[in-house]
Amino acid sequence: MDALKRTFEVLPETDQIYPTWERLVRDHNVSGKPSHDAHLVAAMLVHGVRRVLTFDRTGFSRFPAVQAIHPADHARG
Repeated sequence: MDALKRTFEVLPETDQIYPTWERLVRDHNVSGKPSHDAHLVAAMLVHGVRRVLTFDRTGFSRFPAVQAIHPADHARG
């Protein structure tokens, strides 16, 4: 965890994230495991982050406010 925190900025869990998450879950009819993606998207939106690097593009496709980028799309040759 220390190495990750030195490499990446860790954004705080703020009071605005929960209501944003609740709205996303309701508006996009999310339930079960995809609700974890919705929580991440809520945190992203609150902090102004619009792109996520992920192997799971489909999990984020229901949220048009964020762009899911697959690592292979930016692999160096």
